[in-house]
Amino acid sequence: MTAIKTQHGPQGVVFSSKSGSLSGHLFQLATAFGSPNTFTHASTCPAGKSIAAKVMMGGDLAMDIANTRYMVSFGHNLYEGIEVAETHELMTAQEKGAKMVSFDPRLSVFSSKADEWHALKPGGDLPVLMAMCHVMINEKIV
Repeated sequence: MTAIKTQHGPQGVVFSSKSGSLSGHLFQLATAFGSPNTFTHASTCPAGKSIAAKVMMGGDLAMDIANTRYMVSFGHNLYEGIEVAETHELMTAQEKGAKMVSFDPRLSVFSSKADEWHALKPGGDLPVLMAMCHVMINEKIV
């Protein structure tokens, strides 16, 4: 960290915490180090999902994973994620024959169990999503 600080300044280091009691200590360390770059799990995961659901659908996002027939996942490893209930629902969906497609640079547990795994380069998810949107709009699917 010292080498990075020397070469790029303290802002060259980012401090991140999932949540809980250690977050405060980690942020104190970042302040002492001189880095303004801190974030938590909430700012990158549930907050975005909650805001998008409210703006796009008027409320909380209620997923019915157990009854899905086709799931496309971009880098979200449901088999090693936070919600144990989602894992059980995903297993139920797959037992019922749901098709799973994974776009992820990593061969995660979800990717290994998916019907299709597309190993994108990091950052390659946005071009794929834009291409999907292009097809859906031009073919009047949406």
